[in-house]
Amino acid sequence: MRRLAMVLGVLLLLVVGAILVLPRLVSEEMLRARLVSALEGQLERPVSLEGVGFGFRPVPSLHAEGVTLGRTPKQPQEVHVESLDLFLALRPLLKRQVEVKSLSIDGLRADVYLVDEPDPEGESAESTPGGKAGGSVGGSAGDTATGDTATGDTATGDTATGDTATGDTATGGTTTGNAREGYAVNIEAFVLRNGEVRVLRGDEVVLRLTGLEEDLSATLTPAGKLELAGETRVADWELNTPTGRFGREMPGVLQKSLSYDPSQELLQIDEASLKLGDLPIALRGSVEQLSDVPQLNLSFEGGPAELSNIVGLLPSSWIEQAAGIQSSGRVSVQGTVAGPVGPGVEPNFGFTLDLADGKVSGGELPAAIEQIAARLLLSPSEVEIETLTLKSQDSDLDVRGTVSNYREKPKLDLAVDGNLDLAMVTAMQADPNAPRLGGRAVVQGVVRGDLPEVSAKTTGRSDRAGGTSTSTSTSTGSGSGSAMPGSASSLDLLSGLETLATFDLRGVSVDGLEHPIRGLGGKGSLRNQALRVEGLAFRVGESDLQFDGTVDDYRALIPEPGNTVKSKADVTLRSSLLDLDAFQPTANGAASSRGGASGTGASGTGSTGATGDSGAGGESGTSKGAAEATGFELFADLLGRLRGPVRLDIDNARLQRINWNNVQAQGSVTDGVIDVTGLVAKAFSGTVTMRGDIDVRNTERPRFDLSIGASEVAAAEFLTSNPGLAKLSGLGGFFKGKMEFRADAAGALAKDLSLDVRALTSAGDLQVRDGELSGHPAQLALSTYLNQTDLQRLPIRDWLQPFRIRNGRVEFEDLRVQAGDFTLIGNGFTGLDGEMGLRGELQIPEAKVGALRSKLPAAAQKILLGDGAGPVLLPVKVTGPVNKPAVQIDDEKLTARARAQAEAEVQRKKDELKDKARKGIEDKAGDLLNDVLGGKTRKDSTSAAADTTRTVEKEVRGLIKGLFGK
Repeated sequence: MRRLAMVLGVLLLLVVGAILVLPRLVSEEMLRARLVSALEGQLERPVSLEGVGFGFRPVPSLHAEGVTLGRTPKQPQEVHVESLDLFLALRPLLKRQVEVKSLSIDGLRADVYLVDEPDPEGESAESTPGGKAGGSVGGSAGDTATGDTATGDTATGDTATGDTATGDTATGGTTTGNAREGYAVNIEAFVLRNGEVRVLRGDEVVLRLTGLEEDLSATLTPAGKLELAGETRVADWELNTPTGRFGREMPGVLQKSLSYDPSQELLQIDEASLKLGDLPIALRGSVEQLSDVPQLNLSFEGGPAELSNIVGLLPSSWIEQAAGIQSSGRVSVQGTVAGPVGPGVEPNFGFTLDLADGKVSGGELPAAIEQIAARLLLSPSEVEIETLTLKSQDSDLDVRGTVSNYREKPKLDLAVDGNLDLAMVTAMQADPNAPRLGGRAVVQGVVRGDLPEVSAKTTGRSDRAGGTSTSTSTSTGSGSGSAMPGSASSLDLLSGLETLATFDLRGVSVDGLEHPIRGLGGKGSLRNQALRVEGLAFRVGESDLQFDGTVDDYRALIPEPGNTVKSKADVTLRSSLLDLDAFQPTANGAASSRGGASGTGASGTGSTGATGDSGAGGESGTSKGAAEATGFELFADLLGRLRGPVRLDIDNARLQRINWNNVQAQGSVTDGVIDVTGLVAKAFSGTVTMRGDIDVRNTERPRFDLSIGASEVAAAEFLTSNPGLAKLSGLGGFFKGKMEFRADAAGALAKDLSLDVRALTSAGDLQVRDGELSGHPAQLALSTYLNQTDLQRLPIRDWLQPFRIRNGRVEFEDLRVQAGDFTLIGNGFTGLDGEMGLRGELQIPEAKVGALRSKLPAAAQKILLGDGAGPVLLPVKVTGPVNKPAVQIDDEKLTARARAQAEAEVQRKKDELKDKARKGIEDKAGDLLNDVLGGKTRKDSTSAAADTTRTVEKEVRGLIKGLFGK
């Protein structure tokens, strides 16, 4: 602050000097350059001056625009003045007297940076010897009356409001330089308009003054004695402390009369009366040793007084939403500031605020706070809340305790006892977009421990053009900008705290969430980080949930980005309706191409090689912010931080539009992997059991490895509810009956939690009883091909079938289906690509053979159907698209069968011929002898038999050629 005083003092001195030498008639540009050079040399800092002009009529005058004093490591202050006008009386100058008719400054913007430690040379920016800039007397005068009383972050900065203003500093600077030259100075009128001053420690705004105006007068004797009087007004001020922000909607007016005697280095406050809103405050005291280390001895006292606005005197953490608030109360303040002040040295201070009969109403408050009583004591080492009570029609809160070491690493020791309407809490919060609470909470407990060294910050940028500004504040408590989650997250704030508390929630609602909460109630307790809840129940949409159990570290439950806190848990969840579909994203059901965790493979099923498993993803899921995360992602993120047993007791759970009733489950969760040791549920009109692992670490592609069983499951309902499996099997819409199956299954879910059948691998057994297959395209094709209308609707008496699912196909071997009077035996597959293949034999009952026999020629009938009674096995092939398959007689099997029949027929003919030949030899032995003796020749009987065989084979080949075009 001293540097600010010296800067403006030297500026005024040089301006006076420039006016005195104007008769030399230098050009304006040259004079501006020389003035800038002189200022930079004297101040040892960068200076810029956009424009300067001089006049002599009717009196010497100067007009400057765009004056900027830059910041250096040793002089960390920045000053900008939009325009400056100075008018001097000419005649007194000839008598070594400076009579300032008026000095007016418009648009002052000053940032004063506090330096906590001296620089390596032993000088800080705030303690640079004043001689370099025209002496330290005037600079000290302006500084001591102003900011250094405010640098302690106490409410005494309020009393320094006006003194931070530039009127004092300007006067002091002029005094110093002219006193050494023997000038007497009289300033009839100093006027400041549209000023703003910020006092900062690093990026933290300690004090901010906006709408700063001053009307002052001052005199300085040749001996250097200064007298100053006038009024300072501040439209808005803000003081940031560990308990929050002070000063909202509370303008300040300071009437002051000061005197400074350089011979004693004593600044005496003859009279200073500060009025903050309706509260008058009297300031008394002195400042000694201004040229060395100033020694403060100040005291102030105000009230008790009835105030029509007390919000500005309350910490902002109490009532953040001040818009539209009406408040009143009886307030008194008092305090002292004593001791040395300088770089790295702060004086001792004490500040007490007493508030009685406080009332706050209006704004967002659902009901008036009818009684507020507080007594706060602030010292350099701690903030003591001796009393803090708030009462409304249906709420009351009582807080006591201390915040110690608040300047470095705050330590809390607070006791809280409250019965609160939570709508009142919401109405006091800073962020209008934050979740809105309703209902009631009864809380009792103590909180002790350390808060983080650095907390959240508000922005610290001033809008220089428009005259509005926002402040940068680093509040260790819960004041302006103290946020969860700011640069200090809620996890940071909670990590060092020890808590012993109980709570009882009644009818709590939380709006403003993706899934609003209703009817939250239940009891619980906190012992440090350990949380226990009993009957903690609430509703989300149509779902109702109730939790019982313990969590060793409740911070693991906080849905905050980057939360890595892990905890043991032992939780039981009960629900009459749990609609999981309501928490799913609205993405399509396609499998994610990003891949997921490598499959472990179900027992006996081999590796998971299905399409989609080779994506680029890993086991770890995609991390998202609480604001972007879906309900399932938040749930998966939570499971990733918990370890321990979990039990489910759910009357009705809804997932993928499937109702699961009477769900009883036991298991455990470990870092996002759910180990299901046993699950039983009613679904698809039957019973389903599961055990195995579900991995939700990758929310884009959750994985599973389960052993699944089902009994008395309705096939049609099962396939309708699982369209992926219906398409995979090709049976959807055509198949019904009661199913039982046992299977080991491994795979992944799509982003919307539907089954990704392309990634599914499984092996098991399927049994169907009392079923029916009707209208399937393969049936219709067989029916048409064989002219068997009964094939269009086949009742299934019993079907036991092993199966395997892999690479997007269902494969089956040794298929044996008994459907009505027909039996199908064979091997085949169906796939997601819509193709199917089946090779087998259809056993046609004897009663149905007649229709088929009538369509075939006699020779074909004998080969295909035989000539005996009984059922017939017809070799068939069904191939092509499932919705329009092609049916053929299996010519390979049929050719083999015909060849076997032909060979059997040939052998029979051969045997007959042989028998005939033997008989002929015996009957015609004599004739043969006669023929031999008579020289006659006959055809050999063996040759005749061979000719007969060749004739039969030729007939068979002709028949087959006629049937199959071969």
